[in-house]
Amino acid sequence: MHSRFRFSLNADSYAPTDGRVYSLKSIHRCLQNSGTAVGIRSESSVVLAVENLTGNRYISPDTYPRLFVIDGHFGMAVHGLRGDVYALAENARFEASLVRRTSERGITMKELCDHLSKIVKLCFQHNAARPYAVSILLSGWELQHGPQLYKVEPSGAVVSHASCAIGVGEEKALALMEKYKFDAFDMEELVKMSGEIIYGIHDDGKGQTFLLETGIVGVQTQGHLDYNPMPWSEIAKKAGEEFKAKASAIAKENEQPSDTDTHNT
Repeated sequence: MHSRFRFSLNADSYAPTDGRVYSLKSIHRCLQNSGTAVGIRSESSVVLAVENLTGNRYISPDTYPRLFVIDGHFGMAVHGLRGDVYALAENARFEASLVRRTSERGITMKELCDHLSKIVKLCFQHNAARPYAVSILLSGWELQHGPQLYKVEPSGAVVSHASCAIGVGEEKALALMEKYKFDAFDMEELVKMSGEIIYGIHDDGKGQTFLLETGIVGVQTQGHLDYNPMPWSEIAKKAGEEFKAKASAIAKENEQPSDTDTHNT
């Protein structure tokens, strides 16, 4: 069969049918087994919300975090293979500490994005290395540039976003966020929206417990990223639970036959 079609089946080769890279297709399948993370940016702040799933009900969800603080003022939400997630998070923290020791200043968002992109891209394009099976969201606030939200693709591409999502519920989350313009949202509205999105796309039918992780950075935090801050984390959780309850009630009402249908039957 290989001699007939005469194409390579290596992970870094292009699929002859649709022109996509084999490794990218495999990475996207891996991301379908993880949870969902969303990032929302307004004119003054950025909110990251992560659905941290656990496949085992005996494991506490906070055992394996998916949201990390980099150098105190950047947030990094990662979904994908657990080992790759922690390897990249530690690498990002090491690079930030190296810049602080050598340059006596904090790492910038551009430098952090370039560093992560270089690592991911190197493994993606190298024939002897396995690509990182992860997708990354980066949030931060800088005095010169204001709130920033970036997405690092599995291929190493870096794109700036006003709102974005990664993970299994990416398409559903993007469909919900497309209905809103978040520029004029205040902190509370951003937090509530992030909670509603995560709870709204969570699939209860799989029986997996999850932990809602939130990270907030902006003018109100003076550029520092707050991880699961109170009372914002509780506000996001409460808004998500209320949104989920309303959606379930509407679904039940739609399932019940109306009086007219019952009479006709």
